[in-house]
Amino acid sequence: MFTEKVKYTDFDGEEQERTLFFHLSKPELARLNLSSSGGLDKFVNKIIETRDGEQLINLFEKIIQMSYGEKSLDGQRFIKDPEATKAFAESPAYEFMFMKLARDADYAAKFIRGIVPPDVAAQMPK
Repeated sequence: MFTEKVKYTDFDGEEQERTLFFHLSKPELARLNLSSSGGLDKFVNKIIETRDGEQLINLFEKIIQMSYGEKSLDGQRFIKDPEATKAFAESPAYEFMFMKLARDADYAAKFIRGIVPPDVAAQMPK
């Protein structure tokens, strides 16, 4: 699970602080992998090689929204509600996360490693 505390200004001009949670389960990773031609690794490498900014942005949006959720109080569930994801995607907190991922490759790598289960992250290239 990747946790990020963000500070941003809301649409009323008020400073806000919010803790965001992101996680992809192994079944979600499998679906994401199967939805990409040749697998997610090949898809990402193709984006990097061709410097296809539009596809990279689309992938960031998909992964951010797919991984966003809330941890249950007892820590037994990671709740992903479509309405909560929509509300997040329409917020300045989403804008903050999106821009940070788009501008900072090291942070993006840390984010990707953080949203996957630890055993999956251990298999990822450094």
